[in-house]
Amino acid sequence: MQDRVKGILAAVNCVRNSRVAANKLPAEILERVFLYTQPVYADFVPQWPTLGALDWTRKVTHVCKRRRAIAVSYPALWTTIDLCRHPPTEAGIAILARSGTQLLTALYSTNPFSREGVNSPVLREIFGRHLSRLTGLHITVDRPELNRLLADANPVHR
Repeated sequence: MQDRVKGILAAVNCVRNSRVAANKLPAEILERVFLYTQPVYADFVPQWPTLGALDWTRKVTHVCKRRRAIAVSYPALWTTIDLCRHPPTEAGIAILARSGTQLLTALYSTNPFSREGVNSPVLREIFGRHLSRLTGLHITVDRPELNRLLADANPVHR
C-alpha cells in the first residue's frame, strides 16, 4: 500500500514539475544555468572550500528527474574535482565519470594533522588513468608525498 502511495505521489510531483516555467526551458539553457551554481576558484591559489562545497551538486541534481538527468549528462559541469574536504570515494569517482572526456582541474589538500599522507583513491585514479586530461592541479602536500603519489599512480613518472 505504501509503495502504491509513493508511486502516486511521484507521478503527481512529476506532472506538477513539468508545468513549472523553468522546466520548460531547453536543456541547453539549463546547462548554462547549472554552470553558474559551481563554486569559483582562483586560477593560481584555490580558495579552500567550505564544508558545504558540494552543495551546488544538490542544487542541480535533487530538484526533479529532468534537471537531474540534464545535469548528470552534461560533462562540462563535472570538470572540477574538489577533494580538499575528502568527499566519499564514490562521490569523487562519480564526478570523474560524469566529466566524460573533458579536461579536468583537481584540488587536493592533505590533512595537516594526519600522518598517513596522501590517501585519496580518486586522486590516484586521476593520476593513473586521466593524467592526460588534467589541466589544473591545486595540491597541498609535501614534496616526498607528491613524488610518491606520482610514482605509485603512473609508472611513467618513476
